[in-house]
Amino acid sequence: MGWHTPDVAHVQSPVIRWSASPDLATLVDRWADAAHLPRDEAVELLIRSRLAQDDNAPAVQAWHAYRDGSTQTPGDVADTLAAASLTDHVVGVRMGPLRPEATPPPWPRPGIGVDLDADAMTAWPQIRGLWRMRMRPTVLIGLRLGWAGWIYRVDGWEQEPQSGRSYASNGRAVTAAGRLLDAESGGDVGEASVADMTILTALRHAPIIVPRSANPIVRLSRCESPRRVRGLQVDRNYATPSILKPL
Repeated sequence: MGWHTPDVAHVQSPVIRWSASPDLATLVDRWADAAHLPRDEAVELLIRSRLAQDDNAPAVQAWHAYRDGSTQTPGDVADTLAAASLTDHVVGVRMGPLRPEATPPPWPRPGIGVDLDADAMTAWPQIRGLWRMRMRPTVLIGLRLGWAGWIYRVDGWEQEPQSGRSYASNGRAVTAAGRLLDAESGGDVGEASVADMTILTALRHAPIIVPRSANPIVRLSRCESPRRVRGLQVDRNYATPSILKPL
């Protein structure tokens, strides 16, 4: 099924179905359970890793890590960042594949979700919002198949008046080369800080096992400083999940 609007790129959203023998289905389910991945994500990762032409592609790296059991949990990441004495509030957003959306946000984008191989500027319109939230993270992470592919330092949050949901007003992408890139223009805006690179290293150390739930938001740090999003009171009980929901 094809979909497009006049002001955003055309997106194909096919649904592919095929039959598998019972023994093959059992093997897939067994591997998905071992990797702590939902079946559809496990199948996607298996196919992407086999079809990738670059051994350094995210899907290939993630496949080897899941196969070898080299994974981590959100709690592991939070422990690493706490041990480094970082004070940033780091939140991950679990993204699905790129697909059409019924109600676009007040900025152009091709849909919701993100392609695994998308660069930081291509992924930013989807990852920045909109979210219903009480917290305002200073670092926003896009997670795809457990891979922390997109890391942004966020300077501020705004509230969309019609829905009341929030979005990052601007962001700077942290690169593995140690640079900060404007999330919209891609322009180099300076050197990444020690904290930025510590976060990137911790997140890219291994895929992050994220159980599927209705809430796409994943806490990746233990922030101690409550903040406000315009018009919203922050809950000081950080033991409970953040209240963030997708558009």
